Amino acid sequence: MNITLHTVGFLLFFHGVYQLIKYLIVIPEIKNNFLNTAVAVKNYLKKTHKISVLVPVLHEEKTIEKFLTDLSRQDYPNDCYEVYAVTTQKEYLKNIEPNTIDILKRIISENKFPKLRLTIIHYPGLDGFKTHQLDFAFNQIRKNIGDVAVSESFFIFFDADSEVDVNTLTRFNNSIENGTEIYQQPLLWFKNIDVLKSSLMQSFAFLQSFFSISYEIPMFIGKFCPWRLKYFVGHGLCMRGSFIIRVGGFPDIIEDVRFGRLSSFLNIKVKLVSGFGIVETAKNLSVYIKQSSIWFFGCGLFISDYLCAQSLRKTKSITLKDFVLISYGFFKAFRWLNKGLLHLVGLIFSFAYMSIPLFVLFSSSLLLNSTIPVLLVSKDFKEIWWKKLNSYNGIIVLFRSILFSPILFMFNFIGLYYGLYKLLKFYLWGHITLPKTER
Repeated sequence: MNITLHTVGFLLFFHGVYQLIKYLIVIPEIKNNFLNTAVAVKNYLKKTHKISVLVPVLHEEKTIEKFLTDLSRQDYPNDCYEVYAVTTQKEYLKNIEPNTIDILKRIISENKFPKLRLTIIHYPGLDGFKTHQLDFAFNQIRKNIGDVAVSESFFIFFDADSEVDVNTLTRFNNSIENGTEIYQQPLLWFKNIDVLKSSLMQSFAFLQSFFSISYEIPMFIGKFCPWRLKYFVGHGLCMRGSFIIRVGGFPDIIEDVRFGRLSSFLNIKVKLVSGFGIVETAKNLSVYIKQSSIWFFGCGLFISDYLCAQSLRKTKSITLKDFVLISYGFFKAFRWLNKGLLHLVGLIFSFAYMSIPLFVLFSSSLLLNSTIPVLLVSKDFKEIWWKKLNSYNGIIVLFRSILFSPILFMFNFIGLYYGLYKLLKFYLWGHITLPKTER
């Protein structure tokens, strides 16, 4: 047992070292190419593409008008982009007045944003999830403008509770190149850090931002391990319409993750867009557990995604890359499920055995995997999160995040094992137990 624990501890320690090395290698490039949002937006040599912005909404009463204000101020030709707010009949399950649909109708009737081409597409079902709203809207647009126009257009997906700066659409447009069908904007999780009451969730804002930089960005740009099973993030995802038609519309249940899996198995090139999207962190622990369970559920569908990709390919045989990607999917799921739990178990056993070397090993690994990432991200992206707080509150938030990040990291397994439970129910009995009110 003692040898096993020391082996596990060393593996976790070196995992933390590996993540930090990736972060330190990637961060200079990010600061030069992705952090700077003041890009040369007046690039008249670039073709101006038709862009459709799809915004699935559900109970966005507090954010929708501000979000549309941001979209109406885009430094992009007004006649080259259109915004589709995709509402759902679920809006009426809660007796809220005015609800998001009421607010959107008022905005249109009052012509609140005269330069913004805004259309409401209403998903009439009470069943389904965010992916079904998007698929319904995409099919409606296909009917209205035809497959030729859809194939040549680009579709960007945004969440209404996120920040969109004035140059966002122009940066997407300037990133578009021949032969690339998918574009992803990287994210930082600081939008609501000033109003979070939970210290655990404040630490999550930093930890998730670190993960975006040390794992997601290298994944998108193919650094360190080009044969990696990709996933996408719904906010700031851009796709050519021809690709969505090719794969048969939006994959059921968790569309962004599954699009990423399909792109991996189909060898579809993905390009990262400059500038970060600023998105919200889970407001409390229960929302975080629910959210992380959904993430794990989506990532666990990679076998289904492989079978879907295989049906779209000319060859039906499994390739070496397929084998590597599928093996990686199982490895990543195991690591994601257990890295926090193993730290917790290691510390418990170090106390049980009164082993100082074991305690030093696991506490050092925990420091590498949680506390140091908070310090790095808080320093490198201070200009983004600090401006939302005054100096005193900024120091308090940082102190609490450093203090609580190891706790959040160790107990992260709760939401993930909840997601595994949902995944097993889906695979064994076809039961979908995701929250009924999720977008």
